[in-house]
Amino acid sequence: MLPAQPVAPPGRLLERGLRMFTDVRDGDAPQLLLVALVILLLNRINSAGEYILSSIVKQAADAQVAAGAMTHADAHRFIGAFFSDYFGIVWLGTATLSLSVAQFAWISVALAVVWIGVCAATGVEFRRRSTAADAALDA
Repeated sequence: MLPAQPVAPPGRLLERGLRMFTDVRDGDAPQLLLVALVILLLNRINSAGEYILSSIVKQAADAQVAAGAMTHADAHRFIGAFFSDYFGIVWLGTATLSLSVAQFAWISVALAVVWIGVCAATGVEFRRRSTAADAALDA
């Protein structure tokens, strides 16, 4: 059994948590900034795709209303039924999740390989920069 580790007071934990943001801001943690940018990019792509899909479905429903093939109430039911079927497909959600996980894993591995290569080529050592700040907080 492992010995009990002392727990830092909540104020110290908050200081350490806030230091993560200053590390990103000051350029001490570029990998965290890169992860945040990748997440923002994927979110933007996903949002744009959903907007395009909803625009296409709305245009199809409006075209049917203009042609007199359905009423406005039928158009609303058509749009609701389409998205219910689209998001209700179990295999679509599973496939999307699987592809997202695989994509993130490959991106992570590729970024790690590139990062290690750049560090090896430039002679940068892997070490933690804020050990003195941690020691001051633990005191």
